[in-house]
Amino acid sequence: MTKLIDPQTLIDKYSLKEHAEFANKYFEGREEHAYLYQKPFHNASETGALLTSLGHLFNGIKLQSGMKVLDFAAGSCWLSKILVEFGCIVTSYDVSEKALAIGEQLFKRHPPVNRTSPTPIFNVFNGQSFDEEAHSFDRIIVNDAFHHIPNTQEVLNEFYRLLKPTGIVGMSEPGRYHSQTKASQFEMREYHVIENDFILENIWGEAQSVGFDRIQITPVLEHTQLSMNEYLALMSGEVSDSVKIAVQQNTENHSLFFLHKDIKVTEQNFNEEKYLSENIDVALAIKQGTIASGFQHYQDHGQQEGRAVYLIASG
Repeated sequence: MTKLIDPQTLIDKYSLKEHAEFANKYFEGREEHAYLYQKPFHNASETGALLTSLGHLFNGIKLQSGMKVLDFAAGSCWLSKILVEFGCIVTSYDVSEKALAIGEQLFKRHPPVNRTSPTPIFNVFNGQSFDEEAHSFDRIIVNDAFHHIPNTQEVLNEFYRLLKPTGIVGMSEPGRYHSQTKASQFEMREYHVIENDFILENIWGEAQSVGFDRIQITPVLEHTQLSMNEYLALMSGEVSDSVKIAVQQNTENHSLFFLHKDIKVTEQNFNEEKYLSENIDVALAIKQGTIASGFQHYQDHGQQEGRAVYLIASG
């Protein structure tokens, strides 16, 4: 019997640069693979579960048109395309330059119906940090990718830096025994891709250590169907053992959660000078006497409009 690969051995053996090279090699020669352009409708047997988890992800992350969203580990950028359809302003990051090139082709071959939002900015992630100013994004979304990251706490620290106050990171990831699955073992053996077990309480501990204030976890219930008697029992408040077991097992195998940066913006920590330099129309309105300050504009209009806010205090 072949010995199971421990993902920690891959983390210890290879550098961040080498992991990026593995990711790039993974996407080599896949420019014409139709499934990369068809996602999330690439496989009828998988699409239902994928759309269910995406629905929970979108609901929990509370997207609004005009928000600046970072699609992390975007791969071929099919999720970025959905975000653009929502009216979001998207920046797509991935360690694989080849994957992002496929993403650019996706937008050229199949342009979004919504033409009001710009095509994403496609940026290569260096594995450690982002070339972006603090408080640049309203939301960060990660779909089935964070378990590939060797330096999770370092990346979470960057997420916290990049988020605006009241920003949210939304993730949909595998579960506690992910590395042991046949597919994960194949990916690690053939491509040296990290397929970590996703221990949510460990990730939450790291998230807290870098400043995140709150986590919300969505329980998962997949493929469970009830008989009429079970349905009627449920309506009367009786949850069957089969449903309880399904929720426990599905949630164990699927981590769907949201990290909140709950920093209250006050007149004391609001960077008035930076806000006015970034919003000339607000500075002009103050000069004309139609609004008292940048802080008042942010409270009354800017927050709803998704304008960037900068704090005097770091973080």
